[in-house]
Amino acid sequence: MKVRGIVLSVCFGLSACGGGGGGDSGGGSYALPEATSESSAESGVYMASTGAKVTLSPGGSAVYEDPADNFCVGPYTTSDTDEMTFELNCNSFKTTTQTVERFQAKMTMSLFPFLKATALDFEVITENTNLETIKFAAPAYGDDFAFKNAANDEGMMTLGANNANDDLTLWSLNPGHYLMSKGPDTAFSLVKVTNDMKIETLRGSSIGLLKNEFFDDWCAFSGSVASYIDNGKGQSAAIVLDASLSITDCNYPSTMPTDAATPTQQELDYEMFYNDLVQEGSALLFPYAPSEPKFKVFVTGADQSDGKSLGHLVFDAVCLESGAAPPALTDYFISPADDFTCSREQGYWMLSHPTPPTITSPQQFTVDAGTFTIGEVSATSAYNPPITFALTGTLAPEIVLTDNLNSANASLAFVAGTTTTAGETYTVTVAVTDSMGLKTSQTIEIRVR
Repeated sequence: MKVRGIVLSVCFGLSACGGGGGGDSGGGSYALPEATSESSAESGVYMASTGAKVTLSPGGSAVYEDPADNFCVGPYTTSDTDEMTFELNCNSFKTTTQTVERFQAKMTMSLFPFLKATALDFEVITENTNLETIKFAAPAYGDDFAFKNAANDEGMMTLGANNANDDLTLWSLNPGHYLMSKGPDTAFSLVKVTNDMKIETLRGSSIGLLKNEFFDDWCAFSGSVASYIDNGKGQSAAIVLDASLSITDCNYPSTMPTDAATPTQQELDYEMFYNDLVQEGSALLFPYAPSEPKFKVFVTGADQSDGKSLGHLVFDAVCLESGAAPPALTDYFISPADDFTCSREQGYWMLSHPTPPTITSPQQFTVDAGTFTIGEVSATSAYNPPITFALTGTLAPEIVLTDNLNSANASLAFVAGTTTTAGETYTVTVAVTDSMGLKTSQTIEIRVR
């Protein structure tokens, strides 16, 4: 079943912690998950000598990655005898024909907690799938996947390696701004993790003027992250953080050309990872090494005619030091680069940027029948006054904006000659734009009594 907005249970990290509460999945408001001190025996990263690896979340989701970066996503269960069963949706690049191959598989492994996982079987469910032809490296019977110990494997440390307090017991995802580096080429996607561990999306149009070749309405990310309190059981392992993530309102930049004899790498990436991303399914979020402050997202995607597509996104930390923001961010904008700076806020690197005007007038007006004047719309701009007002969207033809349209306020009124009756309701959208071009809009309801 396809849905346009779905809350996905996700896991930040690489190794043992446990099933603390996820954030509130309701739209627009996210309760911070409580810190957890539980350790999970199986969650973490297990890597084979071939370079293949299995990442397990304490919430029951898994990613299998082969050495060629083909991968599978799906749920797993663990029996009383420590045998794990995985129900996987897989994607692979079929290099011989430059297409994407999708298939379902069932994998079983024997678990030795905090030590290793041994492959028992990899069964392809989808008919007419030849793994050798599509260059997908499935694990063979007896392949050992060693548990990655953070004390010995620098690359397996958590993204929140800068512990959140001095006694090294509380761990969390570092607050900051993260820019999508692996995703549709023309999409601008910026995620902010706040100091109170909320995940939110910053649209490019709300902080600057994007260049014409980029757009910023691809997907909205929101949610929250839980911190982890070390109970002594996970000290030799990287930390996993529980999170709640909602991915909604996706607008897709292009589609795979049906007549492309030799599609580009970006077109293949689009079909494999980004097409119709917001779907019901599992997701995993976990970090790279500490020297690479970024995290990646795996998410089950759309139902295609040949199986499910899978999403694979990467977000890089924007600010790593004080001063000017890096070109990786500023190159998206026409706005001057010095509008964007990095500085410390409560111990973490955060991005400072222009903000759009703020509408300060009410969202609802009540007027008497036969009255032409409705009220005053007002706004402020801390960065780039003056402000311009306009009506946008499906306009109620009986309503206009007049007076002071280029200052801090404008008058909302019915067109002369309009007949209004008690009980009627009118709805309009007012847009305010500052001198830099940053915009804010608000829907206003006018009730007639």
